[in-house]
Amino acid sequence: MTPSINKEVSDTRLADYSKNKCPQCGEWLLAPEWSEYRSERCVRHTWSCDMCGYAFETDVFFAAAA
Repeated sequence: MTPSINKEVSDTRLADYSKNKCPQCGEWLLAPEWSEYRSERCVRHTWSCDMCGYAFETDVFFAAAA
């Protein structure tokens, strides 16, 4: 039995795993080392690559509540 996949749902997923790559060496990163809430609408992630040792931060901004 082959599971059915809802293409509409898979195309609109929240997580885009292609973004979780080290900008230095391209290694896939599973999760940030640290995350902190900067405000009601902002979360900062600190990443570290096990392969090359490169460390960096990203900020995620959420839309205001409707």
